[in-house]
Amino acid sequence: MSDPIREENLIQELARMQKENLPCALVTVIFVKGSTPREAGAMMLVLPDGSIHGTIGGSKVEALLINDALKAMEEHTPRKVEYSISDSEGKGTGMICGGVMEFFIQPFGIAPELLIFGGGHCALALCKLASTCGFSIRIYDERPEFAATGRFPEAVDVRCGKYADLIRGYNWSKKPFVVILTHSHSFDSVILGDVIGRQWSYLGMIGSVRKKSHVFSKLESGGIDRNLLNKVSTPVGLEIGAETPAEIAVSIVAEMIKVRRSSC
Repeated sequence: MSDPIREENLIQELARMQKENLPCALVTVIFVKGSTPREAGAMMLVLPDGSIHGTIGGSKVEALLINDALKAMEEHTPRKVEYSISDSEGKGTGMICGGVMEFFIQPFGIAPELLIFGGGHCALALCKLASTCGFSIRIYDERPEFAATGRFPEAVDVRCGKYADLIRGYNWSKKPFVVILTHSHSFDSVILGDVIGRQWSYLGMIGSVRKKSHVFSKLESGGIDRNLLNKVSTPVGLEIGAETPAEIAVSIVAEMIKVRRSSC
């Protein structure tokens, strides 16, 4: 029989990994027939290096399921698989129990990180909506009152400091999504100039077409290639006629989802 305490600990480990933005796959026994080493409800957590927490019964079936879980993580797609626990069918499971086990594999990928520069009204709306769409959010602002943790309960990190220092302190190998929404055009321009040459998956800046022309001309005169500038989404978000902070958030998240899914 499955150990309820063990399964509870496994769920706690899954929650920890999700909180720390670590990839894994949960394998759950969903159906058994005949003699089997574990019952329905037994779980196993598979990590990207093939190591596991918990067990679904050992043997070659477990090894086969680890490979299935690794493929599910790679393809970002859940799957259902079935194995007969008997070598008599020639599947090489290494078991002679004679039963059948069915499993559901649910991959949990790394949530894409979203860096929001600026903690104003649009940032509030964007943080709330983006969090429900699977983004792991970090808020950066130079103003203490706008970089308060309680102001952004959905964010995993809220920091106050000089934008240049915050940019230098981030691990850009994660290729985050970046949205620049500060209260000052001059800040936006400086942040864009500092971020654009780094690794990112999406880079957007709020503002008008006129602001875009002014900022791009300034940055281009400073040596930034126009082709690189043209990859920046500004005015940020899909063109849906958005006006309110909530509508602007919808347009931005929709555009980020489009970029995210096109890269899968």
